[in-house]
Amino acid sequence: MAGSFYRFGAFVLDREQRRLTKQGSLVLLTNRAFSVLVLLLENSGSLVEKQTIFEKVWAGVAVVDDNLVQAIGEIRSVLGDDAKDPRFVQTVHRRGYRFIAPVEVSDSEGTGPVPPASEQSDNRSAPPHRSIRRTLWAAGLGAVVVTGLLVVGLLPERAPRPSAVGAQQPGDSKRFRELLSEPRGMVKPAYSPDGKSMLVVAPDPSTGVHSLFLVRPGGGAPLQLTQTIEVRGPAPTFSTDGDLAMFTSYRQGREGDTVPDVWAVPVVGGTPHVMFARASAASPSPDGSAIACAFVGAAGTAIRVLRSDGREIEVAEHGHWPRWSPDGRWIAYATSDPEGGKGHLYVVRPDASERRQLTDRGSQLYGLAWAPDSRWIVFASDLSGAMNLWRVAAAGGPAAEITAGPGNIASPTVSPDGRAVAFSCSRGAHEVQLGRDLKAPASPLLRSEDLQAASVSPDGRLIAVISRTGAVGPTLSVLDTTTQERRQITDMSVWRVRWTRDGDLLLLAAPADGGVRQVWRLSPGGGMPARLTAGDRGWDWPDISPDGASLAAARHADSEWELAVIDLRSNQERVLAVSPRIEGVRWSPDGRRIAWSGAYRPEDTRSCGLWVVDAFGGSPRRLSPDGQFPVWEPSGESLLFARFLDMSGIWRVTLDGGQPVRVRPPEADFVVEDLDIARAGAPIALLVSHGVSSIYAVEGIDF
Repeated sequence: MAGSFYRFGAFVLDREQRRLTKQGSLVLLTNRAFSVLVLLLENSGSLVEKQTIFEKVWAGVAVVDDNLVQAIGEIRSVLGDDAKDPRFVQTVHRRGYRFIAPVEVSDSEGTGPVPPASEQSDNRSAPPHRSIRRTLWAAGLGAVVVTGLLVVGLLPERAPRPSAVGAQQPGDSKRFRELLSEPRGMVKPAYSPDGKSMLVVAPDPSTGVHSLFLVRPGGGAPLQLTQTIEVRGPAPTFSTDGDLAMFTSYRQGREGDTVPDVWAVPVVGGTPHVMFARASAASPSPDGSAIACAFVGAAGTAIRVLRSDGREIEVAEHGHWPRWSPDGRWIAYATSDPEGGKGHLYVVRPDASERRQLTDRGSQLYGLAWAPDSRWIVFASDLSGAMNLWRVAAAGGPAAEITAGPGNIASPTVSPDGRAVAFSCSRGAHEVQLGRDLKAPASPLLRSEDLQAASVSPDGRLIAVISRTGAVGPTLSVLDTTTQERRQITDMSVWRVRWTRDGDLLLLAAPADGGVRQVWRLSPGGGMPARLTAGDRGWDWPDISPDGASLAAARHADSEWELAVIDLRSNQERVLAVSPRIEGVRWSPDGRRIAWSGAYRPEDTRSCGLWVVDAFGGSPRRLSPDGQFPVWEPSGESLLFARFLDMSGIWRVTLDGGQPVRVRPPEADFVVEDLDIARAGAPIALLVSHGVSSIYAVEGIDF
C-alpha cells in the first residue's frame, strides 16, 4: 500500500514515524508489536503467514510462536480487541493473522473525517499509557537504536494561558503531549536561541554511543553532531549566537578517576573540540561577554564566571548545572549532583554579591531552565517522591508542581516565546517475566507502569512486587504465579525486597518512622515487620547468608557506601568494602563470598562494574567493568547479570575473571532492569522496561 498514515476506527498509525494515536493521544506499543501491526495494515484484508511475520519483524533473531502470540496480544490490548470476537485482528488457526477492520490509507495524518468518539470505540478500549519511572541517572536511560525524525505540531498558534498552574497528568493530551519521538531514546533537550531547533542526546544507531543531535522541528532528518564521543552530564547548551553546541563528556584522569570536559561543536557540523577542561557544564551570558562554568577540583565542583576581559569570579564553591538568566542578572544552579545526591536550587548574581536559596527541602534535581522573562525557573525534582517538573519564582516563594504522576521527567528547557516547557520522559511499562531456564523465553506475569522491583521466591512460586502510584507508596505485594492472586502485605513504603534462602521471610529496605531507610524482615503472609538494623545512616540492598546467621547490606556513610555485614546473633558489624556506590548485594550459595554492582557512570572508577569479596575479609575484586545486579548461579562459581541500559540480554562472568559471555540473547525491545533467580537454580525472574525516552512538552504554563 502507498501512503504513510493508516486510519482505522479511532486510531491513526504513522508508519514512517512509528507512532500510533487514538483520538490524538499517544498509544504505546513495543517495537516488535508495532512492526507486526504495520505489516498487518500493509496487507489489510489478506492473510499474513506466521513465517512471513517472523522473517520481516524478527529477522536474524531466534524466536518461537510465543513471541508472536505476545505481540498480537499486546496489539489487541491497546486496540480494545477480542480474540474470540475480533474487530481488528483475526486469527487464522495455525497459519497466521488477518487485519479485518476497514483501513483508510493516505499521505496526510489529517486526511478523511474522524468519527465522533462515541462511534469510535467501546468500553474494551485500553487507556493510553502514562509515564513511568526509569533510571534517570544513566544518560537518559535507555540504550536504543536511532532512526529518523518526528515533530508533531511543535506549538499551537495560541497556547492557552490559565490563571493558575495545576499539576498536569502525563495523560492530559491537551497540555502534556509528545513533541519528538525520534531519534529514539532522546534525552536532555535544549532549545536554540531562536526556538527553531533543538539539541538532544540519543544513542548512535550503529555504536550505541550517546551522541549529540541537532533536531530541526518541522521536517528533515536530525543532524548528528558527534559520533565517537560519549555525551553525558548536564543537558547541552547553545552559544549566545546559536552557532555552537556545548556538551559534556568524561575521560579517565591520571589518577584513575573520571574527569569531565566541556566540548563545543558547530551546529552546522564539524570537528568537536574541548572548550573547558575539567568542567562539567557551561552556560553563556545573554550578551556573550561571559560564561558560567562548573569546574571540578579537589574540593568538589565550583561555579565560576569567566569574562571576556580575563577576570574570573567564583560565584558558588559547590554547584552543578549553571544556567544564566535571559536578562543577564542571575545565574541559577543546583547543589544536587546530576550523578546522584540531594541538594537545593539557588540563584546568584554574576558578581557573587547576592545569593538566594529557592527550595526549602533537599531533593535530587536533574535539570533547570529559565522562563523568558527571568522571573521564573523550571526544574526537575523528586520533591514529591517522583521526578516531576516544578516552577519557582526567582525572587523566592513556594515551589509549585507542574506535572504529576509516576515521574521520570528530566532536563526541562523553555521555548524562547515561553509557550512550552520541553523535557525528556520515558513512557512505557514495566513487566515481570518468569522463565524456567536461561534458554527458554520468559512468560509475562505482570505488567504495569507502576512496577519498581520484583524478587522471586526460592521455589519460584511467589513473586514479591514493589509498585508505586504517584506520590503513594512504594507498596509491597506478593503474587502467586499459580493462581495469579496478588495481595498487598504491608502498608510500609518499601524500596527494596529480597527473599531469605528458605523462603520463609522477606527482607525489606524501608524507612523507619519517616526517617532513614532500615532493613526489616517480614512474613510473606503479612504481619508485623521486625527491624534488623539501627542508627542514623540509611541501609539498602539487604541479603541474608545461606545459614541465616548474617545480614549483608549497603550502608550509606557520608558521601560513600559501605558493604557491611551484621552477625544477627551477636549484632557485631564488619565492613568489607567502601565505594561511591554499592547495589545488588548478594551472598554466594556457599556463604563464602558476597557480590555487588557499582554505579553505571560513577564519580570515579572505584565503583563501576561487578565486584566480589570474601565474606570474612580481604580485598574486593572487580569481575567486569560493566553490569548491574549480579545473581549467583547454583554452583557459586559464576554470576549472571544484565548490562546497564542495554537491550543485549543476560551475561555470565566467572570468578576467575575471564571475559563475560552472553548466555541469553535479547528476545524483544526491552531493557532488563533487574534480575533474580530461584535458589535452586530455576526459574529466573526478570523485571524489564518497555518504552524509551522521548521529548514531551507542557504548554500554557502561566509564568
